[in-house]
Amino acid sequence: GEGDPLSQRLAMQERLAAARRAADEIVRRQAASAARLTEVGARIQMLEARREETRATVRSAEQELGERDPRAEEARRRAVEAASEAKAAGEREATVRQQLAQAGEARQKLERALTEARLGAARLQARLEALASRQQEAERVAQQIQAAVERGELPGWLGVLGRQVQPVAGAETAISAALGDFAEGMALGTSEDVHGAVDWFQSSQLAWEASLAPAALLRPPAPRFRLEDEDCLGNAADMVRAPQALQPIVELLLGRTLLVRDRSAARRLLGAIPEDVRLVTRAGEVYYAAGHVRITGHGRVGRDLERIEAELRSQFEAAGVQLQQAETEHLGALEAQERAGAAAEQARQALQAATEIERTTAQEAEQAARSRQESQQRVDFLRQRMEEVEVDLQTLDREREATSLQDAANVDERARMEA
Repeated sequence: GEGDPLSQRLAMQERLAAARRAADEIVRRQAASAARLTEVGARIQMLEARREETRATVRSAEQELGERDPRAEEARRRAVEAASEAKAAGEREATVRQQLAQAGEARQKLERALTEARLGAARLQARLEALASRQQEAERVAQQIQAAVERGELPGWLGVLGRQVQPVAGAETAISAALGDFAEGMALGTSEDVHGAVDWFQSSQLAWEASLAPAALLRPPAPRFRLEDEDCLGNAADMVRAPQALQPIVELLLGRTLLVRDRSAARRLLGAIPEDVRLVTRAGEVYYAAGHVRITGHGRVGRDLERIEAELRSQFEAAGVQLQQAETEHLGALEAQERAGAAAEQARQALQAATEIERTTAQEAEQAARSRQESQQRVDFLRQRMEEVEVDLQTLDREREATSLQDAANVDERARMEA
């Protein structure tokens, strides 16, 4: 039964065995807790060391990032400046090339002007030479005529018309045109004197054109024609001064000629004149009532050779000055083109250098930006690792605290059992 000593002893032994087993379980749990605490502590130490190491690495990476930020910004600034300088160099190069083209055009224009000046000078030189030849011939003919006059071979000789019929100021060209061939013609006393002069010219075989007029006309000239109009400047015979002996010739050659302002006036007044009246402009154009017009060559009709020579020489001297000026300007244009060419080459080299700097600085800026991005990525990665380590440490701290509480409970339970 339950009350006998054997049963009680067996029951006691059973309880002691159960207590031993419980104590062993507690010891096992304490050992496991101690081992776990040791493992957790080791892991905590390892994680703390890793945290410090990562923290130091983060600081180093942040410092590197801080150093790369200014470098990247500086590289970007240099790239912007280089791009701006390259653009400015391109604009300067384009401007200089335009100046070079303009210098070339100016040089070509001056070359054409120089050629024209040389041709003009050559033409004037040819005219002067022809005039000199004509003047020599005229002097020879004048000497022969004078000798004939002195020998009495030209009776009734009154002289050269052009030297005795003098136009008023401003009418020289018009009067010369109106006189035509008679501007250099010869005046004699009667028509018989004229016939004798013709015979003399034929017998002397002079290669010279001559116009002859008698002072004693075979029939009286028609009266002077006048026209009241604001563009009509007067009768041509009123525009000259001549010896009284030559007045009949003046009336014959100029009395039926009106001096008008210009071509427009001549065209307008043609219908208002008789068919034997002429109109002569101040520029020397002669209009006839029937509609035909005669234009005199410049520096030819009604001007003596000395005047023509003086005018040609004046023109030749002016042409010489223009030629010298054109040559000077041409030389200056050549020098300007050379300078523009050198400036264009310098601008081209500057543009090339600026473009190369722009390319290099752009590469440097791109490399600096990549380096900064890599540093930023490394900092972000290390910060993430720091956060992960902190989370692991918090987890291990909670596990260590729980294990410590369990170990303390085991100790209390074992003490109660031993008591």
